[in-house]
Amino acid sequence: MKSFYSIKLANFLNFFSTNFFYHSAEMLFLIWFFLFSFIFFSLKITQNIYQLGMISTTRDEGRFELSVDGKKRKKFAFKYINYDNPVSNIFFIRLFGVVLNYISIIFCFIILSNLLINIVFYFLGLGKMINLKYYKYYLFSEYNIYGIAWIFVAFVVAVTCYLIIYHKYTKQFFSELDKKVNESMISNIKKSDLRSGSLLDVKDLKFNEVDIYDPSDYYQEAKQKDSLFLGIDDESTPIFYKKSVWNETNVQIIGKMGSGKGVLATSVFIQCYENYNDFNVWFDPKNDEWAYSVFKNKSKKDQFFYIDLNRDAEPQFNIFQDITVTELNELFVAGFGLGRTGTNADFYKIGDRKVCRELANQFEDEPDNININTIMEKWNKLPNELKQQGSSFFGQLEELSELKCIQTDKGINLKDIISGNKPGMLYITGSLRDENVVMLQKMLLLRITQIIEKRDRKQDLTHINIMLDEVRYILSKNTLEMMGTIRDKKANIIYTHQSLGDLVGASQDLDPASTKNIMLDNVGLRWIYKLDIKDSAEWASNLTSETLKDVERRTLSLNDANVEMASKETTIFKQKANYIETSVIQNLPKRCGLIIGLEGLPKLAYSSPIIVSKLDKVLQIAPRLELTYKQTTPKNKVEKQPVKKQKKNETTVDKELLNQTTGLEDFLASKLKKDKNLSDEIMIDIESNPTAQPTIINHEVIKD
Repeated sequence: MKSFYSIKLANFLNFFSTNFFYHSAEMLFLIWFFLFSFIFFSLKITQNIYQLGMISTTRDEGRFELSVDGKKRKKFAFKYINYDNPVSNIFFIRLFGVVLNYISIIFCFIILSNLLINIVFYFLGLGKMINLKYYKYYLFSEYNIYGIAWIFVAFVVAVTCYLIIYHKYTKQFFSELDKKVNESMISNIKKSDLRSGSLLDVKDLKFNEVDIYDPSDYYQEAKQKDSLFLGIDDESTPIFYKKSVWNETNVQIIGKMGSGKGVLATSVFIQCYENYNDFNVWFDPKNDEWAYSVFKNKSKKDQFFYIDLNRDAEPQFNIFQDITVTELNELFVAGFGLGRTGTNADFYKIGDRKVCRELANQFEDEPDNININTIMEKWNKLPNELKQQGSSFFGQLEELSELKCIQTDKGINLKDIISGNKPGMLYITGSLRDENVVMLQKMLLLRITQIIEKRDRKQDLTHINIMLDEVRYILSKNTLEMMGTIRDKKANIIYTHQSLGDLVGASQDLDPASTKNIMLDNVGLRWIYKLDIKDSAEWASNLTSETLKDVERRTLSLNDANVEMASKETTIFKQKANYIETSVIQNLPKRCGLIIGLEGLPKLAYSSPIIVSKLDKVLQIAPRLELTYKQTTPKNKVEKQPVKKQKKNETTVDKELLNQTTGLEDFLASKLKKDKNLSDEIMIDIESNPTAQPTIINHEVIKD
């Protein structure tokens, strides 16, 4: 029996020696170089395969487990590769790596054990097991350059090559592969339903693509629900808003140009007109490309009214028609900016307001004869002394009279169409740059407000929707008052603008802070399109309220190639964050907006235009007035009348001259007492302007 196994062992050793030892020195080097290289690489690569995706702590901790007696013992390979609960495909790859690793270990054991046995047998002189003569010749004689030395050299070279290649290429390859597998495993983790959402990474931000649709397809459904159709969400579900709530709500639409602000408002106004018989007023300073065509196509012929306020437009309406004396005075004061602002400029507006009152009072006996021509004629009949006090007022009145659109006493009757309790559409185009047209825009809004306020609220009145497109160019003190008071007049305001800055720099006579607060606080529904500026986007995000979101903490560790790997174990803690984050608002696609003010949480929605054919704009031209007034305001002549010289540091004032002023004796006297360096001569114009207010300029008293 022993001889049988001895023969088998001898045959195996002879086979091994024939293939791996009995060769020339050069061949021995090549054979053993490849053998050693294969052993090193196979062991390391298979190890990387069955550790694929493991972080360094898992590789160390997962290798051992505690036994019953508290001692560490090595885990079985199956438990080890399943320690971090990998997904099935990664588990099978690791299992395949374990099998290859065991095969590599067995092959390594066979090669190295045979090498060791053959060398030991040679030195023991066991000629029955190996051919000592061949061994001596091929491995230990100088005739074959001591082959055993070449095997050792092959080992050294193989180790060197392995270290260079592995650390420069192989390790880097498996490290990157580990990172990708690690990220894939983490992304495929099924999260608990107890989580409350996570903070948004803008790189992961995606919006659903919503095709263009026809808004009118939803109008009938909206009417059945006594609602207005606003748009569809990202799942193509229609969004409705109760009409009863709309009637008591001011609406803000904000977004950069071209984002779709007018598209939404146009759709809502058409519904208000068609489904609920509302009267709509639309101020359009920028002259929108499609608004006229949409309203003209969707309105009945006798219920559509178009007014062009621009300088070259033909006469169309008399803004003063059916106006009362009180309303006329209010219209001038507000339109010409003569109201009190709490600044030093208020002092110089007193005279203008006095003239304004006197001019309006001229029509007490003929209230039905008020137009721009009769107003200018009444101005000419005022006393020169009074005219001098209202020179600034007259300048603005004259600029207003130059606008052709109001040079008529007939045309569109604003009171009839607004107070008539009939549905309709009044579309008004203006200007963004012409200051006179901008002034008329503000006056027309006030005139419409006056008409709305005088309606008999005991009756069932038609609701009026007022659209202020690009509100920056229509904003005035009257606009601010309307925001807080117009709701109970059966009207509401919808306004659009491009940024929050439009609300603070619109007019010099408005306080920026209070203007912004009034315009923002008196709004119940907001539609916010894309905002690039971070401050504006943060403001919008803050309106969505705060919610608790999950913030994850993971342990990061470095693998062999200094690549970070994340642990699958996470620590979750809650953090307050806005429901809709700033990055969402800064990256909204076109036609997509954030709606705030609906029942429930804010949501993203998409608007779509009403498709109509483009029409040419046609004015309803009225007979033009022949302007018969002539400017009779006398020109100021300044004459310098010397007053007797006075001694140094002594001030004297002619009391008779001071008595001719408008009660500012004390004011002037106090000024004179404070100034001890007055010049020797005081010049006063007392002939051409005996009622002017004296002021001190460059140490001379002259007439203003």
